[in-house]
Amino acid sequence: MNVQASSLNRPFRPFTRVMTIPPGWPWDQSRAAMLEARLASPTSNDGVSIIVHRLKAWALGEGGEFVAIYLRAGDQMPAQGIDIDVLGRTVHIDMPSRAARTEQLKDQATRIAAVMVMVVVVLGLIALAFERRAALEDRLTNTEFQVEHEARAARAVTRAKQDAEALSELGVTDGLDHAINDLTYVTVAKDPAARLDAFYWSKGFWAVEARGNDAPIKDSGVTLQKSAKPVHPGVWLWAASDPSSSSREVSR
Repeated sequence: MNVQASSLNRPFRPFTRVMTIPPGWPWDQSRAAMLEARLASPTSNDGVSIIVHRLKAWALGEGGEFVAIYLRAGDQMPAQGIDIDVLGRTVHIDMPSRAARTEQLKDQATRIAAVMVMVVVVLGLIALAFERRAALEDRLTNTEFQVEHEARAARAVTRAKQDAEALSELGVTDGLDHAINDLTYVTVAKDPAARLDAFYWSKGFWAVEARGNDAPIKDSGVTLQKSAKPVHPGVWLWAASDPSSSSREVSR
């Protein structure tokens, strides 16, 4: 690599090194370039100063090209800077004073802090948007569930009315009130732990299908008869022996 510079005392020819840094944020590339320049320093002498200069503008997703300039304590740096031949093209590099370097570092730190604040704000807004979207989806799901539940209830009421009208036309409503009373009694007297699969009613007698071996009705005033065999695996038929059992109050 050829370096061309002029000075009043002698030609200024510092040692230089061109580096290619992988894609990344500009501050990360600059930090990586300085680290590589220090690791690749031709000497471990503390009197050597290193200046890292970016050769091309930063672009998202592209690697960065840098040149490292190694200055010894005795080097006379020209105030107008130096011209360096890098890969066949001349690059002019200004040699800032110590105060100017300090000011540049402060400016760079300020820009990096501003970018970091913007990143934090953007991430916060994105998280807030996702949180609001999740809450909206939960509300929509609850609303859809409630609407579906009300629709099913409305359909059940409609079917019940249609069935009642059909029974009325057939003239078989004489025992309907008794069946409803017996079903209400079973609902009130049922053991909370019992699981009923079916309810049967015929001419004042009722029976239920229940899972388990325990009686599903906890009422000392009614006598239940258990089927000799399960009607289904784990399911037994329990029949009330007293047809007027549902007309009395539930006693515990």
